[in-house]
Order: sequence, then C-alpha cells, then structure tokens
Amino acid sequence: MATDAGGYLVLPGIVDLHGDAFERQLMPRPGVHFAPVSALLETDRQLLANGITTAYHGVTLSWEPGLRSIEAARQFLAALTAARPRLGAGTRLHLRFECFSLDAVEEVVGWIEAGQIDLLAFNEHTNDVARDIRRGKLGTYLGRTRGPCECLRIATIHSLASAVHSTNVRLRSNFRRGQCSR
Repeated sequence: MATDAGGYLVLPGIVDLHGDAFERQLMPRPGVHFAPVSALLETDRQLLANGITTAYHGVTLSWEPGLRSIEAARQFLAALTAARPRLGAGTRLHLRFECFSLDAVEEVVGWIEAGQIDLLAFNEHTNDVARDIRRGKLGTYLGRTRGPCECLRIATIHSLASAVHSTNVRLRSNFRRGQCSR
C-alpha cells in the first residue's frame, strides 16, 4: 500500500531513550497522584503529538518510599501491561535500579527474565541524599517520597539514609576484600 505524501515533510519518528519526565505525569506536584494507566495514556498522547514514536519510560526503583518504591514499580508494570493495547507509541521500560535496593534484587531479576525490562541502568544516589540531609535541603526528596496517604518525617528520612549508608560502607568493604556475592 502506498501513500501519496506529496507536499508534506515526512520524517522518521523520534526515539526517546531517557524519559524521566514521566514521573511528572504520575505525580505533577507533591501529594497529587494520578492513576498509572491514566498517566500512561496522557503521556502517550503527548509523545505522539511531539513526533515521538518510541519511548523508554524511566522508572527509578529505589530504597526510598513513595514514587520510587518497589510497590510503585510493581504498579507501573501492571499499568503498562493494562495500557499497552491502547498506546500508540512504542512504549518501553527503562528501569533505573538504585544499587542499594537490595531487597528488590530477586524480583527485578525475575522481571528481566520475563522480558519486562527493556533497558537497565544502575544508579547510586545515596551520597547525594546524605549531602542534602546534611544541608537541610530535603524539599524535592520529601515531595517524591510522599504517597497519597504518607507523610514522612525528617527523622524517618535520616533513619532510612543511615541504614542505606551503613549498607554502602559494608558492601564497599566486602568488595575490597573480594567477598561479595548475590
């Protein structure tokens, strides 16, 4: 089948490999949440309107609660499965795995083996979080950790960051001694 495109400018579709703006569709402001399927459908509409035909949605899986938690990642995977038949753009998952999300390793390996992860990156932001805690700059961090019914206290953030930092120190020590295993 041929289409006459005479008089039109025809371009290939754009591929977005680094789609971290998707988090703003899920939570446009602290405390305001949209259902993941609705967020995916809205994102799809915006992608196609801007010539993006393939998108890798960056989903961060972290030790943090809220938007970047294991539960949020599970919800996103379920929503993507549900929404995929209604999406116009090729929608892929770019999982950004925070290295100290050790409790989620086996589950993520299962997702990879099942073909649910299209692109995998390893992140390590514990030092950044610790720095922001020391500087008293927790606004953005606190905003994205709040779920619809959660309200974290600064003491809770300190406790989480301390636990992750402690794991960080132990793992680095084990790496130096060659004693790491999964």
